[in-house]
Amino acid sequence: MSQPTQVLFTGSLIPYAHGFARELIRQGYRPHAATHQLRLINHLSRWLAARDMDARNLTPPVLKTFLIARRRQGYRFLSSPQALMPFLKYLRNRESLPVPAEPPESLTLGFLARYHRNLLDARGLAESSAHVYVNIVRAFVTTRAVGGELNWTGLT
Repeated sequence: MSQPTQVLFTGSLIPYAHGFARELIRQGYRPHAATHQLRLINHLSRWLAARDMDARNLTPPVLKTFLIARRRQGYRFLSSPQALMPFLKYLRNRESLPVPAEPPESLTLGFLARYHRNLLDARGLAESSAHVYVNIVRAFVTTRAVGGELNWTGLT
């Protein structure tokens, strides 16, 4: 059985490895699941270091580029934005993650409220699940704010 302590970290996220491993165990992750999380973050760490970047550069566009590169390398497991959430939450709690600039609230509030209502009514999600989805989408919507509007062009 793999142990989180056996993951040899390299790259620019080394300062967070030990604390993140402790946090995963504290949250009740099984050793095997924690090891997978640490391997994902180790991959991110090496990827960032190869580009002379560190945790300060972990913005939504950078993370998206990393996940695209990860999938192109053949990774299918832990290759979605959701897979990075435990680590990003850990960094936010440590105040080590850049906070993306929010577009004006009027842009996002209406959109997110409609999305939330759709998740509850049309999709039948529980309130707690809908809340998680809205928070995930909020980061994406932030990246679509251009010139005082939400710009959806170029999406496929």
